[in-house]
Amino acid sequence: MRVYISRVPTPPVRHRPAARATPVALAACAALAAALGCDRRPAAREPAVTDPRDSAAALARATFAGLPPLPCASADQDLAVTAEGVGPVRVGALATDVGRRCPSTDTVVAQPADSAPPAPVPGALRAQPRPPERALLVSVGGGVLLALVTPADTITRVVVTTPAYRTRGGTGVGSTVAELRLVHGRLCGTIDEGWVVLHAPRLPGVAFATSADYGDAAQRQAELQPAAAAVPDTAHVVQLWAEGGGAAGRCAGA
Repeated sequence: MRVYISRVPTPPVRHRPAARATPVALAACAALAAALGCDRRPAAREPAVTDPRDSAAALARATFAGLPPLPCASADQDLAVTAEGVGPVRVGALATDVGRRCPSTDTVVAQPADSAPPAPVPGALRAQPRPPERALLVSVGGGVLLALVTPADTITRVVVTTPAYRTRGGTGVGSTVAELRLVHGRLCGTIDEGWVVLHAPRLPGVAFATSADYGDAAQRQAELQPAAAAVPDTAHVVQLWAEGGGAAGRCAGA
């Protein structure tokens, strides 16, 4: 789902002063991330990303920048990306509970009407617009996560848009598809919400949205299963999605 920030409510950030919800460029996101010391590993490749969920994360960094951290995650807490989420931000948790524990702010994300890939992708293969969704921006361990939230207040997906958080194998935003194959073994691919998304049977419940060409992959969908042959090794990870254990089994024969 390629999305933009359609509205950021004005009530004060939980535990933090309110901030004006204006779009923030990806360059500002990277600069703020560096200033906050989000990356615990050597600098990973930060791809040029246009998905406004990254601008949302940048907005949150600007909101939390320069303020003392709250005890959302202990220094020794495991912040690896797993199917369940990252640290205290977990699929199935109530956003209200996470918001009480961590610096956070509510927002709304939506897919613009012009987000479908350009011709010659057939209309049936184009990304279908989705209605606006509530989301929660959460500051955890020096980085910022985006959690998608249902009307019932349940977190359904944790979106990682920064190299600050990695899988236990060390892969994350900026990793190449070749690195994913080396670390996680066999991959398969799907067309999902306007992205070419990779899944690893060894890491069920975690999806890797990539920079691979959507138009090319959409016309070669038969090659996405069982080994993602349509996705080049040079493509890189743009986002990670923690989707919970129910998202397992995306790969044929897994």
